[in-house]
Amino acid sequence: MQAGNLALISAGYPTKITIAIPLSSRGEVTAPTWTYKKGTTYVSSDVLYEGLLYLTSDAGVLTCLDAQTGEVVYEGGRVPLPGTHMASLLAVDGKILQINRDGDAAFIKAGREHEVLASNTIDEGVYATPAIARDRIYIRSLGHLYAIGVSEGN
Repeated sequence: MQAGNLALISAGYPTKITIAIPLSSRGEVTAPTWTYKKGTTYVSSDVLYEGLLYLTSDAGVLTCLDAQTGEVVYEGGRVPLPGTHMASLLAVDGKILQINRDGDAAFIKAGREHEVLASNTIDEGVYATPAIARDRIYIRSLGHLYAIGVSEGN
């Protein structure tokens, strides 16, 4: 993903690492702008939101980095119901959505301090990343497609 003049790249295997390299780089890059060597996951993708890069571990532990400097904003952000995470993080309306394989979801306040705003569960496995369309969040579980939002006319 792109943050200003940087390309942000993460890997979860065989080594957990996130690096930032200038978009103007050519050839072999031996000195990235910054490097962070933990906090990434094997499957899911990070999310860049309002200049902050959010990473999640396989266990759903959230890390927030300044996208330009790589400075750690916070590490060790926990959700109320821990579990294994495969769905990528989703940023929307000042919030970061995390959902684990058991269907436990948490909305985290976007920003420089970790704060859980809400959590809920659909009691069904979720492996796919949620999507947003027309003021609704769509969550595909192992057996259903959920559309969460305000009913029209209300």
